[in-house]
Amino acid sequence: GTTGAGAPLKGLELKSEDPNLEINVTPTYYGDTPESGDLPMQAVQISLGGAQAGNYDVYYRSHVKTYGWLDWANDGALSGTTNQNLWIEALEIKVLPKGAIVPGSGERAAVTAVDTDEGRMLLMINNLRRNRGLSLLTSQEKLNVAAQLRGEELEENFDHERPDGTTYYDVLEDVEYRSDDLAPALGELIVKTDDPVVAFLSLSRKTSALQQMLTGYYDYFAFAPTDNGSVLLFSDTPANS
Repeated sequence: GTTGAGAPLKGLELKSEDPNLEINVTPTYYGDTPESGDLPMQAVQISLGGAQAGNYDVYYRSHVKTYGWLDWANDGALSGTTNQNLWIEALEIKVLPKGAIVPGSGERAAVTAVDTDEGRMLLMINNLRRNRGLSLLTSQEKLNVAAQLRGEELEENFDHERPDGTTYYDVLEDVEYRSDDLAPALGELIVKTDDPVVAFLSLSRKTSALQQMLTGYYDYFAFAPTDNGSVLLFSDTPANS
């Protein structure tokens, strides 16, 4: 695969040179389905079979959009992400004899949506959008930086106007979101709680906030819960810097 190019893996086939050792691959594609339909891979499970399977372990790790390299999974465990609209960009795989030195930690081999506050919020909003037939949002790392900055500013001024008198839109310039003249659309929601479930329920009861979450042309998303409240940012354009 590749790293840093934003190119997803859309399939994987592995073959062993040993006829007594089989390598089994179980990919999961967008929508957590086993069928590709030319969709990016979100997660993968790799296991061994055949007469020699008991003599080896297979270790593998995924490079995932937004998260980078995850820790090592092994022998059928999940590697990658679920329910976050993030794809695997590259895989590293090692077949090692039983008892060999483990290549690294397996603590964070997979990241599920419920592992992070942003993931929980993203899952809830995407469920809403899926039910309305809308495209699903994707987490955006640079947008996350902007959301964190806005969260810090809420302590001084809980408003869409920033403490320096500019609007929330100008946060994109502060985090160098784009290096060209393109002007992305940007939507912002703020709510006085750091709990993603409470925030979602509160916002979904407000017509204007619900319309923001269901805006059809938004593709990218960030959620920053802070002690001052939570910030949700939406954009139609990815960062390029």
